[in-house]
Amino acid sequence: MSWKRLQARMPAIFDAIATIVLGFSMVTGFGYPAFVLVFSAVVNDTNVAGKEVLAPVFWSVLDSSIVAFVATIFAAVLTALNRSLPRSVSRIFDVIILVPATFSPFVIGAAVSRGVGRGGILDPGFFPPFFGRAAVIFTFTLALLPYAYALLRLSTLKVPLALIDICRVNGASEWEIFRHTVWPRMRRGLPLAWLVVFILSVSDPVVPSLLSYPHPNASRAVWTLTTALGDTGGAARISLALLLATLGLGAVAFRALESPDLLGAFRGFEPDSNRTSFSQPVGLALWPRVVTISALAAVTTAPVVFMAARAGTNQTSSSPTVITTALVISIFTVVGSIVIAGSGLWLKARRPSRHVVDIVFGLALVVPGATTGSALGLAYGPSSHLAANLSPLAQSVMASLLTVTAYLTLSAPLTYMSVRAYGRVLPRQDFETALMLGASVARAARVSAQTWLRQSVAMSVTIVLAVSAVSVAPIMWVTSPSTPLLVPYLYRLIDHAQFGSAALLALTISAIILLLLFISSLLLRIRTRSRGGRS
Repeated sequence: MSWKRLQARMPAIFDAIATIVLGFSMVTGFGYPAFVLVFSAVVNDTNVAGKEVLAPVFWSVLDSSIVAFVATIFAAVLTALNRSLPRSVSRIFDVIILVPATFSPFVIGAAVSRGVGRGGILDPGFFPPFFGRAAVIFTFTLALLPYAYALLRLSTLKVPLALIDICRVNGASEWEIFRHTVWPRMRRGLPLAWLVVFILSVSDPVVPSLLSYPHPNASRAVWTLTTALGDTGGAARISLALLLATLGLGAVAFRALESPDLLGAFRGFEPDSNRTSFSQPVGLALWPRVVTISALAAVTTAPVVFMAARAGTNQTSSSPTVITTALVISIFTVVGSIVIAGSGLWLKARRPSRHVVDIVFGLALVVPGATTGSALGLAYGPSSHLAANLSPLAQSVMASLLTVTAYLTLSAPLTYMSVRAYGRVLPRQDFETALMLGASVARAARVSAQTWLRQSVAMSVTIVLAVSAVSVAPIMWVTSPSTPLLVPYLYRLIDHAQFGSAALLALTISAIILLLLFISSLLLRIRTRSRGGRS
């Protein structure tokens, strides 16, 4: 085969490679584990049935729905308020609201509990005990509000400022401007914001374990049955029931989007160049490009740190090992996220009118962390059929691969959605222009992919670190509290009342995430400037 004929067939070859990578990753991360989960639910002996399955699922869905509803309403109000503020004040407003997203929900719950409980800055009798359903709902609302706010903020940034100025010149009131320009865009983002908060809330087993035991909760039940009691059949049944309930609500939210495009709320008008911000729509949040973000974050979190540090600051020697292990795992996860998300982005760029790839990654995000975690543990964990006959060295390697896979089930879809929501990937017009100027197919593809590559690397690094430092599910199902990773280690510190060390480590992680967000925003600004503000 001649070189020219090979070049002409390169797009088809890339299509085949991307399809194989995407198919293999979905089968490995979701398909085979789902088969093992269903098999365990049917075959394994368990006493968990009937009410013991439905009760925790019902209460988890109800509590998470309340959290998502309250967080979305507050986020909508804050977004509408922020839209009317001057740009400099608006950015500060963004920072203050979005800082909690850099902490795990159970860290926030423990900090607030220390603040209003025994040993806190307020007398124990001033407030009722910070425990039970109300404490869980409050903690999740406070911790997950930034995610809903980020999605709604991103959707309103797509409203052109020129349109608002024209409305003001024509004598429209602020309410009329909001109702006719901002609200239509915000309304389309409400279902997705609600769904994201719901998924994050229903997937977390740690906050209910710390604050609401023995109130029924599906994720905590799955976690306890899997890691403590070894009842894999019962855990599988609850996981499947939770998955069905979540998919049903996800279908309702998808229907409410009024578009087959999962990211339809973020399409349309481009933001004004001096108001463009980069986004991570389902992972962390929309972050303003403000040089003073770290200082403002420290000031904002100072009261929480003071509350948590009341118990003392006993230092441990495990922190360097934890951070080193997390960085090594993150390197492999970043590479995997770029490869998997890049395969999906290539296929989407080749066939923009087809929404299959969007739906595949969207479904991957809708699966609750409890279901994903328990399925991965059953499929690839130490007691699985695959690991039973392996040597100790092979089991150690498989445990590391399982950890990376658990992170990839969340970080790869988030990377894909982030790049998709930020802007067009692999622009066909750039590709065709390069061909017209005499470039080869390979060179044209490389040139048109440069923008996407910068976006993907910047977002993937930030998302992976954020997932490893903040997300509880599904990593808590495939590890133990003694595992030298950030979230299990933070949980162990808080569970052993080492609040000072936990606060110090949480602040360090938050500062690193904020620094990476700032660096990522600079990389994305290069794209904005080079393309005249278009995304």
